[in-house]
Amino acid sequence: PLGRLGMALHLPPGHALAGRRAPLRAKDLEGLAVVAYEKGSEARRYADQALAKAGLAVQVAAEASSAAAMRALVRAGVAPAFVPWLN
Repeated sequence: PLGRLGMALHLPPGHALAGRRAPLRAKDLEGLAVVAYEKGSEARRYADQALAKAGLAVQVAAEASSAAAMRALVRAGVAPAFVPWLN
């Protein structure tokens, strides 16, 4: 394998979770409104499965077709996003 696929939480500037010094726990993210990949995409299925495995239910505030578009929406302050990354 080339690596492991993980997910990183990108937070908008000034988001309440961004200034925390303590590590985030799954319960801190429960019900969070997020930017997600488009419904039906492979990336969305992966993210939904990973969140379900962690026992998290999130709300979709907006959808995007790429990680770059997700990061742009995060920077614009729309909502946080779980963006896949290769480790």
